[in-house]
Amino acid sequence: MITIIENEVLPSFLNIEQVKSKVQQILEHLNIPKEEITIVFDNNVGLREINKLYAGNDNPTDVLSFSLINENPETGNKYLGDIIISLDKVGSQSQENGHPYETELFTLISHGVLHLLGFDHDNDENAAILFKKQDEILKFLQVNNP
Repeated sequence: MITIIENEVLPSFLNIEQVKSKVQQILEHLNIPKEEITIVFDNNVGLREINKLYAGNDNPTDVLSFSLINENPETGNKYLGDIIISLDKVGSQSQENGHPYETELFTLISHGVLHLLGFDHDNDENAAILFKKQDEILKFLQVNNP
C-alpha cells in the first residue's frame, strides 16, 4: 500500500493516483510489490525543519527517508518507512537539470525508496551502486530525460 500525504499542493498536471501507480511500479520492479511506504509532499520550510530536527542540518533538502522496516499489523506486509519530498526542490531542480518536473519527482521518489532499502551514497562505491539502480528505475518508468 502506498500512502500519500499532501502538505503541499501537487501541480495540477500530476494526479495522485498516477503517482501511486508509478510508485507501485517501482516496488514491483524492485521485487517488493507488497511492501508499504508513506510519501509526504511538503515544501522547503517543512523539509528544513525536519532536516534540522533529525539530521542537524539547518537547510532545506530535496528528499528525506526514514526507514522503519516493521510489519503492518493490519495487512501483515512489511512497512518500509516514510519518504518526505520538497515540491519546491522538485520544481527548482527540474529547471536546473533541464528535465521535466515528473522526471525530478520520480528521481527523488526512487532515491528515497532506495534509501529505505538500505542503499546509501556515503562513499563513491556505494553512490555508484545507488545511482545506477536509480537510473534503472527511471528507465523502467520511462520518465528519464531523453
